[in-house]
Amino acid sequence: LALAVVEAYLEGEFQGGRHQQRVAKMMKLEE
Repeated sequence: LALAVVEAYLEGEFQGGRHQQRVAKMMKLEE
């Protein structure tokens, strides 16, 4: 069970990180 929680957390973290990079890239373009 703990492993599944860790995997789900890492997957969410990965997707969140990619989204954050896209947001940062778009903010850079707007400057």
